[in-house]
Amino acid sequence: MSLAVVLVLATMLISSHAADLTLFRRNHQPPTFDAYPFGETIVAGTRVTLICNTTRTPFIAWFYRPVGQTGSTGQNVVLSVLKNNFTVEPQKLIIPSFAKLYEFDYECSYQDPDNLNIARNGGFFTLYLAVAPEPIVFDTPNVNQSSTATLTCSTPAARPKPDYIEIHRASTLLARAQNVSTITHRISNVKLSDAGTYSCSAENKAGKGSGSSVLVVQTIPKVSSPNATQVTTPQGSSAALLCEATGIPDPVVQWLKDGVAFRQGSLLQLVDLKEVDTAKYTCVGRNDAGQKTLEINVFVQIPPGAPSVDEASTTKTNVTITLSWKQELDGYSPIVAYEVQYKASTDSTWMTSLNFTAKHTDTSFTVSGLDPYVNYDFRVSAMNALGASPHSNVSTIRTHPNAPRVGPTNLSNGTVGLQTAVVNWDLAVVQVVPPNEASILYYEVAYTFTSGQDVVESSKSTVSNTTKSLTLTQLAKGTTYEVAVYARNSGPYRSPPSNKIVIVTETSLPDAPTQLTVVSSTATTVNVSWMAPLDAGGLPILRYEVRYSVMGAGEVITEVVESSRLSYSIRGLGPARQYQITVWAVNAKGRSESVTAIARTQSSIVVYLKPVQPSDVTETSVTLTWDVDSGEMGREPTGYEIYFMADDGVSEGTVYVERGGPSVEYTLPRLKPETTYTVTVTPLENDNRGTTSQVRVTTKRLDSLSVELSSTTIDEGDVLQATCRTGLGALSPDPTVWSFDGDTPLSLTTASISVNVADAMNGQTLSCSFGSITGRSQVLTISSGGGGLSGGAIAGIVIGILLLIAIVILVVVCQMNRDSGHYGAKKASPDNRVV
Repeated sequence: MSLAVVLVLATMLISSHAADLTLFRRNHQPPTFDAYPFGETIVAGTRVTLICNTTRTPFIAWFYRPVGQTGSTGQNVVLSVLKNNFTVEPQKLIIPSFAKLYEFDYECSYQDPDNLNIARNGGFFTLYLAVAPEPIVFDTPNVNQSSTATLTCSTPAARPKPDYIEIHRASTLLARAQNVSTITHRISNVKLSDAGTYSCSAENKAGKGSGSSVLVVQTIPKVSSPNATQVTTPQGSSAALLCEATGIPDPVVQWLKDGVAFRQGSLLQLVDLKEVDTAKYTCVGRNDAGQKTLEINVFVQIPPGAPSVDEASTTKTNVTITLSWKQELDGYSPIVAYEVQYKASTDSTWMTSLNFTAKHTDTSFTVSGLDPYVNYDFRVSAMNALGASPHSNVSTIRTHPNAPRVGPTNLSNGTVGLQTAVVNWDLAVVQVVPPNEASILYYEVAYTFTSGQDVVESSKSTVSNTTKSLTLTQLAKGTTYEVAVYARNSGPYRSPPSNKIVIVTETSLPDAPTQLTVVSSTATTVNVSWMAPLDAGGLPILRYEVRYSVMGAGEVITEVVESSRLSYSIRGLGPARQYQITVWAVNAKGRSESVTAIARTQSSIVVYLKPVQPSDVTETSVTLTWDVDSGEMGREPTGYEIYFMADDGVSEGTVYVERGGPSVEYTLPRLKPETTYTVTVTPLENDNRGTTSQVRVTTKRLDSLSVELSSTTIDEGDVLQATCRTGLGALSPDPTVWSFDGDTPLSLTTASISVNVADAMNGQTLSCSFGSITGRSQVLTISSGGGGLSGGAIAGIVIGILLLIAIVILVVVCQMNRDSGHYGAKKASPDNRVV
């Protein structure tokens, strides 16, 4: 038997006119009304009629239970006992005026005539009382200026959810939503003008609701003061520090003294200032938005601190002492004077004179007229506008003694050698040492020599006060020295000198010349150079002797070269021969040891190179051009050797050019920028070498780099070619550093590179660097599987399309043959075989 329950909502109007809404439940499947499961929301006072329809069994009873309660018979209440509040008919339940007390789950039942059992319809209708959207909860928090404010309006008690909910400011609609209980409005970068009253309104079938709230925009305090950031005032005075703080809400002002909480309030009054009041005073303006600070340094002026004598910087003579001191504390008031007091350590009375009052910028003072070799006590005080400091600690300083009155006598020389000489003397005779002198501690031997027009004091040697001789060492050969001896005590002065003597050191043969080098050679000439002897034996070099002969045989020839020359060109030699060359240095004593070198002349088939000229110079390359003169007996070269070396002695190299002809051009690449090179070009004819030509050239400064790409649009997986060039178009120098968008450098350091393209490189630039100079390419566009097809992929697609077309044509032809009766026919061969 089927059962249907119909819910009729009859709204009772003032005119007693009712409108019914009938809702059907079928197959025990409860409908959903107004977003509430199994039921309907009813406005208060509405007449509600529940109808239970059945086709086989008369209506038995109505039941209800509290909303959402679960359970079976026994927890449900039969409504027939409440006839005073309900109108119960066989198939109707009528609620004349719906109210909160009628919010229940409702159910009707029937009796099955076959088994006389009461059957339930298996579901409930729930009736809810509609509630207007009040109260409205509108939250507008206090926010800081420039932050973000979120205004939230909600109607938690409204049932059903509002048809709309809106946020306004005055007549301006800021936010609106439908069928929701909560709405928000966000204000970014809040300004002071955003502060004020905001309203929220909502409406549902039960009525309307509204509310308002005030948005408060807070500002971090601003602090200022009419005082200077530094206040200096005498002790005993007063100081008023004013700090003004403004903000929303009104800030609270607090003062800190050296970082510790001190007092509250904008005005800080300091009275009867003392040294302990010298501090950093910090004004803190604080409110809910934050805080700002302002610092004022207060310096209370007091008399200066005591100076400290700087004995390390104090100087003295036998009759003066220049006292130095340091002044660390000036009492925050400029020093106007210093007073220096002194006395002999054995005296009790300090001596002070205006003559000893120094200027405030001076921290030293010289006291003169003192006695030699006497201890003196010193102390210093400083003065500023507030008074005088305590005296410094007493420092005791002793003047130097006078020089010894008597010196050594009878100075004479003993053995004199090449670089040594022995001198002897008699000790100074002192019967009684005067009080202003000191005992002799040592003797000083001073000797000078003449260098050109200047007399140079070569050295001073000291010996004990009982020594009467000394061997002078490390003298120069053949040099005249003047020697004297002095007596010395603990002071800086020496006695009158002994008698002075003159000694002349011995001379010797010179050392051999050094660094004999074969500079160049031709078929008939060898050019050599050498360095002068390290030791000329104490005499001028008169000449050099150059001897040469063919190795193993031949005439020995000796040439004489003047002393001012350190090179020689040996001419008239035979071609393709090996010569032994020997050089000596000669002074008045004779000839030195020799130095020897081996040289080989060139073959007679020699080419001569005209001067090499640089025709084009960039930052990293030099283009050289030269012409060749083969001469009467020579032939054109088969190649050239190019040797280049930078002035730094580090960068060098040799290049062989295998080409002939009378005129040649060659470019030396990959040189260092802004570097001077010496380039030597030698013509080659098989194993023979011609005359060289040399040129010096300086590469230009590197100001910029650029990246040259094979293409800026390339397929993923292809190879990208890149070249780093200078501003003048040359290849970049070694090492060149490569990277994508300045990321981790690639492991490639040459000017031209090849890179396998990856999708990650899309949109990046390729840069090359040398030192601090960097160049960048254009932005790369990489075609990947999702954004483009490589050349191989396109070719594959074309082939696939062609194959597909061929298959379609084949199928069409076959179909046409079958349709015409020929498809599948077998043809007999002459021997009756079926093919």
